[in-house]
Amino acid sequence: MKIVIDLFAGAGGESCGIHSAFDAQGENIKLFAVNHWEVACNTHATNFPSDECLCQSIQTVIPTDLVKPGESAELLWASPECTHFSTARGGKPMDDQSRCTPFDIIRWLTMIDVKRIIIENVPEFLTWGPLGKDLRPIKEQRGAFFAMFINAIHNIGYMVDWKICNAADYGAPTTRRRLFIQAVKKGSGKRIIWPEQKYAEHPEDSSEDLFDAERKPWIPASSIIDWSIPCQPIDERKRPLSPNTMRRIMNGIRKYWGEAAEPFLVRYNGGDHRYHSIHDPVPTLDTSNRYGLVEPMFIPQQSGGTVKPVDNPLPTVAGAGAIGLIEPLVMEYYGNGQCQPISRPLGTVTCRDRFALFRPENCRIGFRMLQPHELAAAQSFPDWYRFTGTKTDTVKQIGNAVCPKMAEALVGRAAI
Repeated sequence: MKIVIDLFAGAGGESCGIHSAFDAQGENIKLFAVNHWEVACNTHATNFPSDECLCQSIQTVIPTDLVKPGESAELLWASPECTHFSTARGGKPMDDQSRCTPFDIIRWLTMIDVKRIIIENVPEFLTWGPLGKDLRPIKEQRGAFFAMFINAIHNIGYMVDWKICNAADYGAPTTRRRLFIQAVKKGSGKRIIWPEQKYAEHPEDSSEDLFDAERKPWIPASSIIDWSIPCQPIDERKRPLSPNTMRRIMNGIRKYWGEAAEPFLVRYNGGDHRYHSIHDPVPTLDTSNRYGLVEPMFIPQQSGGTVKPVDNPLPTVAGAGAIGLIEPLVMEYYGNGQCQPISRPLGTVTCRDRFALFRPENCRIGFRMLQPHELAAAQSFPDWYRFTGTKTDTVKQIGNAVCPKMAEALVGRAAI
């Protein structure tokens, strides 16, 4: 039975992928999961009762208690804290102490024999360096700590490589991009292998190698949305959406609903297909007025508000599309968040509610936040996976998790 160690295990996203990969190889593993948050530990134990979950900081765990002298760990996976490297912080000052966790991995590698290492973090981890007095990165020393970290792994006797991977390229319906560092111990007989990309945003346009034609399109967000949950019409909300939210909605309508967001002419008689673009000449006129102008509208949410065209300025308003809205859209709640059609994978899931769905509801716009089970599906957690804790706890666990599909792809190749 092979020993696997999962440091900073969280709710078990990487453990889920690791188990799937080794199961596919017909290998039995003994997995030790280390995490400090009790709620996440409970989730891990609920889904993988045969694993040994140590609910404590990795600094307090003695590595030789898990891997005895003379034994080897087949794999050590580590996902050290990434919030202080992430652009999602919005430029907030950082804290040196909370940025030290990656170097804790070095202690484990010096105390036990590990054949293969996989480390996951945000792409900004490549720029890890010292902070100035204002607790912000020193530009001239960007990447200095990252280089030290890689050199330390080299010096212990490992070959190291790294790559930024998009989870959508490996079968997860999210465009979550993460940096993965792989290292194999010299003399272990192992080699660094990167998984084959099996999905692409535009597989028909790929021509880099002979295998591109076999790639499948990205799995869309529509596959993870629970369409049985109704969307509340925006104009029925007790609390108006913010101007920024409405601005994103209207920009999304203009971008993705195309002609549905533009005015058009409709003929009063002659069948169901007598409508014409305002960019074309008016068709033949007769002695009667047969044409009407149709244009999408929004309804201001303030009391007494009147219906206005979509090309008006947007104060505090709620959208109410009037004509032929084509498909639902998913909106991201980031500082630079945008609307995306559900034909694309979901953006990166974070540990807070960041995604909303809006869709046509009887020629009005329905709006709701995506629910935890939809976010879990976007991260590629299987249907049977269960989370413990409150709804807020669940969203946090999902957002902090490694995509199981991504872990499975990495470990599946590495297990050879």
